[in-house]
Amino acid sequence: MATTQAEKSYSLLREKIVEGALAPGDRLVNRSLAEEFGVSVIPLREAINRMASEGLVNQIPGAGAFVHLPEEQEVRELWIFRECIECSSAAEAARHISDRELAELERILANWMELTEEIENQANQKATRAQMKRWMINEEAFHSRIVEASRNRFLARTVRENQMLTRLFGVESKQLIMEAKDAKRTCEEHRQLIEVLRSRDPDAARDLMSKHIAAQ
Repeated sequence: MATTQAEKSYSLLREKIVEGALAPGDRLVNRSLAEEFGVSVIPLREAINRMASEGLVNQIPGAGAFVHLPEEQEVRELWIFRECIECSSAAEAARHISDRELAELERILANWMELTEEIENQANQKATRAQMKRWMINEEAFHSRIVEASRNRFLARTVRENQMLTRLFGVESKQLIMEAKDAKRTCEEHRQLIEVLRSRDPDAARDLMSKHIAAQ
């Protein structure tokens, strides 16, 4: 099935927000974005309306549309929500995860370790924008695999519905400031999580996921 212009606009706009090219609080200029995406203004408006319904964009009458700028309380609430959902997912995944899914997590970890080595070899030992994009793609994939391994459709649906908000709320704090030591610590946390999932220990998986989220 061909991608509609509205879907194309949504995908490209989402990517710009996740990468930080459009930061929280930035105004969305319809004509400029439509020209950049190679679409007309109408499908772009549809994409913006969709993002507004998801809480990613604020539409202010007479002023335009802006990337949602989260308040401190919103960020705190989302992180509490994420801890509840993802810790439960990790515990359930420890009961149901397959060898194939464990191998997928190992592959993602290998990508992270390779990226960490790149960051370590840079003069300032800080991630670039491109490296952060790769890091976040791996992070989303890693956590998605664990949720899928929980075999709980309601957990999976809830995480999917809120994943973009989680990335949007975290983009400012992570963008361009992650240092090599933080990357190494995160890799070790993920390695330990894979091991407790392999050992089928739900309580340990829940505890490790909680510590991992708290450290972010």
